[in-house]
Amino acid sequence: RGFEDFSIPESPLAQVERALMEGAGGGAAGRGDEEAGAGGGAGSAAAGAGAEQVPSRAVVKARPKVVAEMERRAEERHKIREKRMERQREREEQRRAEEQRVEEEKRQAEEREQQRIVAERQDRLRDEKRLRAQRLVDLAQQREKGRLARQFWEFNRLAQVWCVLQQVTMHAQEMGILAWHRYRRSLLRAGLSSWRAHFARSAAAAAAARCGRARIADWGLRRHLFGVLLWALRLLAAEWREHAEVVREELGQSLLRRRLHSWRAVAKEVAFEKGCKATHQYARWLSRHTIRYWKQGAKQVALEQQMHAHKKLLQDKVSGWLREIDAGATADAAG
Repeated sequence: RGFEDFSIPESPLAQVERALMEGAGGGAAGRGDEEAGAGGGAGSAAAGAGAEQVPSRAVVKARPKVVAEMERRAEERHKIREKRMERQREREEQRRAEEQRVEEEKRQAEEREQQRIVAERQDRLRDEKRLRAQRLVDLAQQREKGRLARQFWEFNRLAQVWCVLQQVTMHAQEMGILAWHRYRRSLLRAGLSSWRAHFARSAAAAAAARCGRARIADWGLRRHLFGVLLWALRLLAAEWREHAEVVREELGQSLLRRRLHSWRAVAKEVAFEKGCKATHQYARWLSRHTIRYWKQGAKQVALEQQMHAHKKLLQDKVSGWLREIDAGATADAAG
């Protein structure tokens, strides 16, 4: 707006004085013109009279202009003040809107933070559940692998036993085949021998048959003994398991008995210590309160003795008064 906004406005009284001084100056100039034209005649006098009336009109016309100027300036200042107040209100509204916007952004940021925290918590719970499920799956897989390994080991043991049995069978068959070849060879060698050799061949054949039957019987006996051994081992393993369970239960019971015994011993010691502390505390309390009770009893006995002495003194006084009364009554009766 410029420097005029900050200028000090002129008071109405000063404006009126300034207008009057201007009018007075104009009147003095008119009077000078009248004096100068006095020697000129009546026209000059009329002109001087007209000049005298001019300052008064100027003063009369100048006062409304001052008032109008004052009103105009007052209106301008009022408009400027209203504009300033309007700008102030606009700045206040902008500041409030900015504060509301900042609060709204803060609230939205807090809501987003809460949502993020909730999402992180849910993700953490989901990860924990997934890890727990993964652990359970790993444990189940480990158990399944252990079971499969146990089955594979049993299968390998059975395969080894079967291989051993096959080897024994093949060896027996080879021995039978070898015996058969020897037998054929002996037959071929003794085909052209005499009847005397026939008995030898028959004896050899019988011996070979007996040997084969003995070997077959031996193989069957070994197989039966192997089955009996497996059955005995199974029974022994079951018996050992039962014995282990019994020993485990006995150890648990013995451990429980020892714990109970230890607990009872500790409880007895604690109860004994508490009893000793209670007895000691009771003795202290009794020794502390006995003296106080003894003092109170002594004070009570002293009070009772004083009361008894006071009662006896009162009784003696009353008895003396009664004797005096009786003596006075007897003297009156005798008189």
